[in-house]
Amino acid sequence: SFPIVSSCVLARGVQRTAARQVHHKHGPDFHDKYGNLILLGGALFCVSIWSYSRIDNPLFGLIKTR
Repeated sequence: SFPIVSSCVLARGVQRTAARQVHHKHGPDFHDKYGNLILLGGALFCVSIWSYSRIDNPLFGLIKTR
């Protein structure tokens, strides 16, 4: 009986996925418009803070003060 149950569950999941795709808007949303820009800005921010902390802090930095 397990194959029947699993096929019913699979069919229900496919129906839900199809229903979600029908109601999906076709225009670009916020993430489509600005997602890559925000990701790039966040990566640049993290790298700049990491670089500053590595250079400015002698305990964690790569440059030895003495």
